[in-house]
Amino acid sequence: MIKFGIVGFGLAAKVFHLPILTRLAGAKVTAVYSSKPKQEIQAVVPDAEVFDSVDHFIAQADIDVVVVLTPNDFHADIASKAMLANKHVIIDKPFVCSVDEGTALIALAEKQQTLLSVYHNRRWDGDFLTAKKLIGEGKLGELRYFESRFDKYRPRVWGRWREQDRPGAGLIFDLASHLIDQALHLLGLPEKVFAKALAQREGAEANDYYDIQLSYNRGLTQVRLRGSSFARATPFRFYIEGTEGTFIKQAQDVQEAQLAANMSPFDDAFGVDKPANYGQWLRMPPEGNIQNKEHDEPVIIETERGSYFSYYENFVAAVKGESSLDVPAEQALNVIKVIELAFQSSQLGQELDFV
Repeated sequence: MIKFGIVGFGLAAKVFHLPILTRLAGAKVTAVYSSKPKQEIQAVVPDAEVFDSVDHFIAQADIDVVVVLTPNDFHADIASKAMLANKHVIIDKPFVCSVDEGTALIALAEKQQTLLSVYHNRRWDGDFLTAKKLIGEGKLGELRYFESRFDKYRPRVWGRWREQDRPGAGLIFDLASHLIDQALHLLGLPEKVFAKALAQREGAEANDYYDIQLSYNRGLTQVRLRGSSFARATPFRFYIEGTEGTFIKQAQDVQEAQLAANMSPFDDAFGVDKPANYGQWLRMPPEGNIQNKEHDEPVIIETERGSYFSYYENFVAAVKGESSLDVPAEQALNVIKVIELAFQSSQLGQELDFV
């Protein structure tokens, strides 16, 4: 049995992590550090020991793995303390606030011989898995344009930590980190980065709009990642063009809503999209026959089943020595590199080389 300790008891813990960890075979949550009332925590994990000091938690809790679910600017410090205590570490996305922090953590994990991973769960979004499958099967031909949107409709500033003037705040760290990871997972490292990061709302202290463009294949393949706080209705989740067709998926993955509604991630219906939300594949007509009516009608593409639980199944297997990590920290560090370049590009108004 792999024993997990949770640092933080906010939305990430209650919606994305604990519903999986409290049901996952071979895993048990044995300790929690949080400033929340003990009764609130033990209502969810009744057998967990509750700590009000992170240092006591790391030193005294009976755990094998520390899961860091704090505001982003605490990630590096807590992960470092945990690895120095010979604990494996999972950090909720984004990994850290800077490349320097991430590089230091990776070096420490190697020295301590501990596992270090980042919870980039949206690699297991059903919509992303569907796009990945279509591209992998060659149904879109050679990729030319890949656009991905992830918005958070919040036209007024609420004043929470993600909206404050502090390291790791803003929509780029919050949402764009998912999209960047998906793009890098699908296509590898880009050649160039161009971006705009803006604070558009009245009173905004952190970026609430992003437009990040990644260039591949000597500029022949373009990736665009966008998000806004004013998008009350997002026009699509994915829009992808290739030499043999186009794929459009409008509705977002269902797993977050299902977890929020307390559906078990191991329920047969978990991660299963509704047919009304399936994507469309628009096929390229045969060469020289642009008016071919057979290819005018879109092909409905059933959404692959999403599976956030796959991340934790893999991590448990890695702790047991039965598998390598699906999301090693080195991959998550490349997301932070793109984020740093995106901010630099926005400030300079220039396209920058990825180095």
